[in-house]
Amino acid sequence: ILGCIREESLLDLLPELKKTNAVTEESAELLKKTILEFETKSLIQKDKHDLESMINSRDINDRITASEIIGARKDITYSSALINLSHEFEPDVKKAAVKAMAKLSSPDHSYVLIEFLQSPQFHAYAFETLVAIGEPSVEYLERLFLNPGTDDKLLARVVRIYGKIGTEKTTDLLLNKLENQSRRIMMHTIEALRDSKFQANNLNIHRILNIIVRVISNIGWNYLIFTSLPGKKKFQELISAYHKEIEMNYDLLFELLSLAYNPHSIREIRELIVKGSQADISHGLELLDHFIFEDIKKIFFHIFFRRGDN
Repeated sequence: ILGCIREESLLDLLPELKKTNAVTEESAELLKKTILEFETKSLIQKDKHDLESMINSRDINDRITASEIIGARKDITYSSALINLSHEFEPDVKKAAVKAMAKLSSPDHSYVLIEFLQSPQFHAYAFETLVAIGEPSVEYLERLFLNPGTDDKLLARVVRIYGKIGTEKTTDLLLNKLENQSRRIMMHTIEALRDSKFQANNLNIHRILNIIVRVISNIGWNYLIFTSLPGKKKFQELISAYHKEIEMNYDLLFELLSLAYNPHSIREIRELIVKGSQADISHGLELLDHFIFEDIKKIFFHIFFRRGDN
């Protein structure tokens, strides 16, 4: 824990560290070094002139310390300085600057933080900072969806950020993302809606039901091809691929149902249908009959009966 405190440069914990009694010699030595290091940084923190000179210093350690102090001060007047430091070639300076941005949570840093969302080293800091910034960061994040070349992995992280922000605006944007043709983004969007404690209401349930109908149509089309393929060896890979696609679509269907209806009930019903006996399956379908809207019942139950036949 002490190592993490030192690594993250949590200067606010200095008073508590001074009251701490180390258990071992090794921890006592680390505690002593940490207190001395934090005291030095705290003194610099109070001296604006020293900080300015450290930001522009040729010494890497000075620039790292400057970033840490800006973060500890949470002084928004140094936003531009942090942006410059985050663009440095030296990875340790860059890392310190990104950590400082996390403490400031300034909307002005949004576009810089988005650049770090794909970085293995910095994406966690960028993610949490964009969540802390909240809605002001959304304008920048939405631009990523307008670029057809944006990587799905990055877009998946963006929808998870929306889920953590959890406002009415980000929830509405997530419902729009359910229409995305990428399965990966759809699944992350469902997880994000769960993070935001979403439960469908009379105003938005039909948006989800429309997607459910589309998934059911995909399952029906895949079944049509799956059942028409000859059982010869040369078709086994194709049969396996369609079987996998059907199973994945069933997973997606139940995930969408858990957004439209009570998730706990849908989870129990799925257990009955997937793992239960014939009697359990019949009971599960009877329970579903109480949930599903009349508008989609006919096509909905048709795919379950076809699954049972196959």
